[in-house]
Amino acid sequence: MGRTKLYKTDEERKEAAQQRNREYYHSSTAAHNGQSTGPVWQQHIDFLASQCLKLRLNQDTKTYVCNVAKAFLAHRDPEQILRGCDQFNSLLTRAHRLENDILNQVGVGPLMASLQKIIADIREVVNCVEDVWGFAILGMDDFRDACINTLFMYQKL
Repeated sequence: MGRTKLYKTDEERKEAAQQRNREYYHSSTAAHNGQSTGPVWQQHIDFLASQCLKLRLNQDTKTYVCNVAKAFLAHRDPEQILRGCDQFNSLLTRAHRLENDILNQVGVGPLMASLQKIIADIREVVNCVEDVWGFAILGMDDFRDACINTLFMYQKL
């Protein structure tokens, strides 16, 4: 992104903002009209992948969900588990919208394959976290038994 630009007058700031808005509008309409098939869609896919990694705190799925389970053992609040899952669900919704746009504009191809991999990664995190939540609402005894007997989905990854 770079450093924030400093403007001498309000008019310069407004003009720069309008220019950015024009550039964004033209790039997004070009993508939605099928004029640009590769780079713009790939930017969206790369953004989703980086957001997924950022939400997982730069960890793999197993480590992230294991940390969620440890946090539950420390705080004993099952609702805290689902709060983190909401962010992944909203990211999954964005991914499905992007999938629909790519299918309508570009069709099946390498872009769709890379997006499908990201969607599978997000689903895996959501399913594992919801699995931990399911044991958490049963109570601490059942949760500990599941930990000891490796009944969690993330333990089998």
